[in-house]
Amino acid sequence: MLPLPPTATPHSPVTTSAHTPIPIPYHPRGAHPRPSPSSSPPDAQKRTRTMSMAEQKRAWQNANGKDPDGPGPGGAAPEGKDAGEGDGEGFDVIPGFEPMDPFLMVGFHSDVFPARNSLDQTPGFPQHPHYGFETVTVMGRGNTVTDHADSMGGSGRYGDGDVQWMCAGRGISHSEMIGLRNADTQNVGQVFQLWLNLPAKSKKCEPHTTMMWAEDIPEVRGEGGATVKHIAGPDALRPPPNSWAADAPNNVRIQRITLEPGATYTLERTAATTALNLYPFQFAESAQLRVAAAAAGDAVCSSGTGAIEQTLLSLTDGKVTVKVTDPVTLENTGSSGSVEVLLLEANPIGEPVTQQGPFVAASKDELEEVFLAYQQGKLVDKWPWGSEGPCHGSSKRFYATPASREEKGDEVIDIPSAGPPGYMPSMRIAKPHGVDAHQSRVFK
Repeated sequence: MLPLPPTATPHSPVTTSAHTPIPIPYHPRGAHPRPSPSSSPPDAQKRTRTMSMAEQKRAWQNANGKDPDGPGPGGAAPEGKDAGEGDGEGFDVIPGFEPMDPFLMVGFHSDVFPARNSLDQTPGFPQHPHYGFETVTVMGRGNTVTDHADSMGGSGRYGDGDVQWMCAGRGISHSEMIGLRNADTQNVGQVFQLWLNLPAKSKKCEPHTTMMWAEDIPEVRGEGGATVKHIAGPDALRPPPNSWAADAPNNVRIQRITLEPGATYTLERTAATTALNLYPFQFAESAQLRVAAAAAGDAVCSSGTGAIEQTLLSLTDGKVTVKVTDPVTLENTGSSGSVEVLLLEANPIGEPVTQQGPFVAASKDELEEVFLAYQQGKLVDKWPWGSEGPCHGSSKRFYATPASREEKGDEVIDIPSAGPPGYMPSMRIAKPHGVDAHQSRVFK
């Protein structure tokens, strides 16, 4: 087991009557099990609460220059109803990037790193294990790459727009080291990491990694001018074979939507059985995102007590989740700069989830078995690399297994190691950039 980095705090151990408490291994990308509301610190509960209708009304009025004491979106409230109340439940806006079944985590990093030559360690996430779910890593814009290595003998380098889809199944260890292109100036890196659960029947499947290269991911320009990259869904490349997304009836969609000024995109759920969330994550220059009913007059923004017709989001709103139930239209109303939105949709798995750190089981007994197997060195294959976090030096983007190697593009990226691998959060070398930078001062 890897030691915890100096500033990391282990989670509560899993204890059974048969063996001593098992410490929780450190895990990547800032992801932690979601505590129950009763155990959450007060400030955490406050940050993740749903916006009240009064707050939504004020936001709409401020964005549209309306009288704060006026009736709110859509004009005067119908007789017998308070302002903002409606019959529909088209979408809800809540603070934070909130996941939904089957997604366990929606982790987003938009960071500024120092110059590579100023470091004496290579930032990233050295060897760490996963069990019982999938990681989908979606690289955004920036001048960083991710150097991957795993316990199955796989290795790779991926960057802007690439997607790595890794099904951990029965157990795999991997490392994710951050390659900084700029030796003498700062580096900006942007990445989503999604944790997608596996149903109980698939949790012990063989690990499998699928690379989706940026130039191969299907891209469509919609009638409203929006550009949509299809990462998962009917028009996308194939995910790993045992993925929840591999079965079409599960209606898994992952899309990356880009709207230039004036562009619009209308969307709706694939089926009444799915959950659909939107995550606006990039606001360039003066970009703003208007979310509104697809049909004029629909009441579409609900928090359980009523509805408003639209909302306007910008960079200063920080991270928010738009939970969609009825058709909505997205529009970039800014005069310059693009808006980017991640779309997640799926039928829920609907099974119990017992999660601790990087292990996701279907029951407490299974979780205890997994921890014991990891402690005994039986969960994952032996680490085949000479370093806990190998970097790949001078190389094109690539993915390799012991049996094959695929390279993409013509650019040879030369990133010398900055030193021994270090846990990025513990090194305290990255600072939030963009959406992340506004989170602490928006939702207090």
